[in-house]
Amino acid sequence: MRQLTARNVRSMGNNDEDRVPIIEARLLRTDDLIDLRLEATGCTLEPIDGGSELVCGPDSALVLHFPPQHIGEQVWQTMPAPPAPPPTPSQHVAAGPTRIVYQLAEGTRIPFTLDGVLAALPDLPLRVSKLATAAGEALDGAGPEPPADDETAIEAPYHLVVSPGPQGAFSHAVAPVGPPGRAELWRTRLTVRRDDGTLDDADAGRRIVRALWNRDQDQAPADFIPGSDDDQPLKPFDRYAIVAQTHGGIPENADTPLLVANLALSSLGAWFDWRQTWEFGQSIADYRHQAFMGRDGYVRVVYRLFSSSASITRMPLGPRR
Repeated sequence: MRQLTARNVRSMGNNDEDRVPIIEARLLRTDDLIDLRLEATGCTLEPIDGGSELVCGPDSALVLHFPPQHIGEQVWQTMPAPPAPPPTPSQHVAAGPTRIVYQLAEGTRIPFTLDGVLAALPDLPLRVSKLATAAGEALDGAGPEPPADDETAIEAPYHLVVSPGPQGAFSHAVAPVGPPGRAELWRTRLTVRRDDGTLDDADAGRRIVRALWNRDQDQAPADFIPGSDDDQPLKPFDRYAIVAQTHGGIPENADTPLLVANLALSSLGAWFDWRQTWEFGQSIADYRHQAFMGRDGYVRVVYRLFSSSASITRMPLGPRR
């Protein structure tokens, strides 16, 4: 079964002059397990040849909403000695929602079908936070802040909100991939948009994300202790430090986004593999994170001690079950 059904057409704004149309639809395909929510702001639907098209007005956008992309799971440290078998299954909690926001040029027309929308998305530029700067670039003195509702926000891993930069793009198959009767799980993967608009999977230097916000951010850094709360792969301290060391609001972070080997989103969770290494003067010296369909496989955080080269390395290798 495949369908794209407009289930809500509404508008927002306090008066008639300011009202902006919003079209909401469900993207559903059982062959490869697509189940996403589409929100088109500033667009209208026009009938055409027995179907309809999205017609984009000024300052319009497409928002692709994903289910939670990561699971925060309880882990058990095996050092200095393996713990006793736990009496209950590991505790777990789903991350918050994820959205990719695409900028639309006025007058753009997109066939209002599942295939039509999927085909159009890779050609559309992303709308991202001002703090999601490109590799090698940064603002001069802006502090961390969460992405706005109309900006791309990916919560992966749990409680950490990341975003690609303005050169990022997402690419995916339009039709199900696989032999008759079987299909791969649909995924959209991060790539790089060249200046001419084409996509480049080989440009590892510009395939980046920046951590823009930590959902523990309202706590003071002094409340965090490196290595505490050992039932999580990433501690609140780690998330706070990763945001502080990668967001694009200060010149010191221009060259330290998270370098992405792989980032793919799906209806069942994200695959990601990224890392970064920092020089002296930062709380974290090295960070590497790999997850598969929303579940951690490998997490390494190296701390600096007393502003010297001494470090602690933590390597939880996934949760015990």
